[in-house]
Amino acid sequence: MRVFYADSGLSHDLGHHANACRLMVTAWRARGCDVSVAAAANVTPSLQAELGARPHFRVHTYWSGDGDPFCGWLTAFFHTAGRMHEDLQALGPFKPNDLLYVNSIQPAQLMALAGFVQAVPASARPRIVAELGTAPGLDFEWQNDVLQFHPKDPRYDAKGVLYRFAATHLAAAEPGNPVLATFHPTCSAIYTHLLGRPVHTLPAPHEAVGDAASARPRERITVGVLGHQRADKGYQLVPEIAAGLLKARPNLRILLHNGAPGYMHAVQARVRALAETEPRITVDERVADLPLWDCLLAQCDVVLCPYHAPSYTGAYSAIVGEAIARGLPLVVPGASTLSRTVADFGWPGEAFFEFDAEKIIAATIKVLNALPDYEARAAVAARRWQTEMGAGRTVDGILSLLGANMPGLIAEPERKVA
Repeated sequence: MRVFYADSGLSHDLGHHANACRLMVTAWRARGCDVSVAAAANVTPSLQAELGARPHFRVHTYWSGDGDPFCGWLTAFFHTAGRMHEDLQALGPFKPNDLLYVNSIQPAQLMALAGFVQAVPASARPRIVAELGTAPGLDFEWQNDVLQFHPKDPRYDAKGVLYRFAATHLAAAEPGNPVLATFHPTCSAIYTHLLGRPVHTLPAPHEAVGDAASARPRERITVGVLGHQRADKGYQLVPEIAAGLLKARPNLRILLHNGAPGYMHAVQARVRALAETEPRITVDERVADLPLWDCLLAQCDVVLCPYHAPSYTGAYSAIVGEAIARGLPLVVPGASTLSRTVADFGWPGEAFFEFDAEKIIAATIKVLNALPDYEARAAVAARRWQTEMGAGRTVDGILSLLGANMPGLIAEPERKVA
């Protein structure tokens, strides 16, 4: 079986794209599949060598405007969709039993897939699975215990409008091709309503990078804030949170990792200034490849995600899955997919319910005050994650969704769980 892994956002180690590719491609190749990886045109030489990723897609996944304040978002959408359509066709020729997996699609990629399916004859059309991996560009509110959503102003975030527009073009495509999926049932339900088309839920591919954590006596506990920091991840609150935690817990250590320090440069300047006067704060500004990501997680006793809950009503978090897989307690926003995942796995952490530094500090202190209990829950959650999630299970889910229409699929090899 041939698998074409396509990701126009795969260019470097910043963010989730490289690790997602590592996990998924490894799982497919473990089944003896012939896997090719098509990445962004500017993919780094190191990822080309490691993943066998070839430079291909001319427009990056997240390019969303040409600078025109009136219609730049619309120009970018049609430009990207057109180039993506052409680039998808250039991946072929395909056969009907080939699989094209498209990672983390945005509206332009969905539009391109609709055109691609209609343009390619059935005799040369692969089966397509496309993952919707980010927030859908909607505002949410609860009305009589029912979650309602509305599109955002497209001048600031056009994704909701453009997803719906692209979905209208899917109606003319082959039924059930592409198959659309997310890694969280709440995200799938929201996208199903937005697109008017079934969106399935796959097991999350995230796995423990290194050995699972184990409870042990420590001289100093470490709280970690890790990843590609942005405003929707609450990074602007981090200096106040860090100072408050250290005031409350003198023996605490705080690890602040930001793989894109230039993005929120004013906040990062405050973080650096705080670390210069406070030896209990460690700042790491490196882009994390797999060994560095392993090193960062290994230093943490608690992973703090001070995220803005409305931004994660319809989007999942990779780091939450990685922390659970590793057996690390978490602090996450309530009323989000992060807190729902933590709840589903036995509450190996706590939630805060206001996007406020003091509330986030209080939730973190609650975990620190009962850390052995949270670590015990996290250990149980990690064992469950190993059996229910991970890239192998993601591949199982894809095969299950497609199996009836793809004869001769490769069965999963026997797997043993320690």
